[in-house]
Amino acid sequence: DADRHKDERELFPTNITAKLSELHNLLGRLRGVKEGDPMPEGPALCFTHGYLLGDSRAVTGSEYGKEQIRMVFWQESLPRLIIRFTTNNYLQTDTTLLERMSGASMAKLLLRFGAKVKTLHKGSRTIKDTYAEELLVYNGSDPDEKEYNYLMYINEQSGSNTTPFLEVEMDYGPIGKGTEPDELTEKQLRAIWYQLTDSIRIRPGAI
Repeated sequence: DADRHKDERELFPTNITAKLSELHNLLGRLRGVKEGDPMPEGPALCFTHGYLLGDSRAVTGSEYGKEQIRMVFWQESLPRLIIRFTTNNYLQTDTTLLERMSGASMAKLLLRFGAKVKTLHKGSRTIKDTYAEELLVYNGSDPDEKEYNYLMYINEQSGSNTTPFLEVEMDYGPIGKGTEPDELTEKQLRAIWYQLTDSIRIRPGAI
């Protein structure tokens, strides 16, 4: 029987041994944490109640070492409010958010929408020694789906393991008429936005 299947084994070699080695490598770097436990000092992928030691290059089979993580937060009592975090170690754009917003094509686009789309604020901030750019917009282009869109970029031109790129989005909509219990005002949304983004801390090696 072994000789009968020899040709098939040569045509379709098994990779079970290699995959088991990758699995053991992965499991060997998993760590669980309890409240009060110290966080990893070196590169690690952090998640709820634990982390994975090393960066993506430490994972057997990861050729390029690219990592991207996206998290979405939504609360049942505030269904109109959605907060998203996206981070990676490779994005390096040619222009920044503020440069693109100051460009002629963007100015023409906003002019076309007129009062339906308003820039509430755009500018840069320093958050715990980290440079960030943000854009706060009222979007009324769809009369049935008016909303607020807040956006922040950090390390947009220098994404790497030591300076990971971070995008923060906060969307609220549709905007109501102030009669529903789950509605938030623009002032309340700004307070949430600044309390949230002021708490951001970029850690080298931990996206």
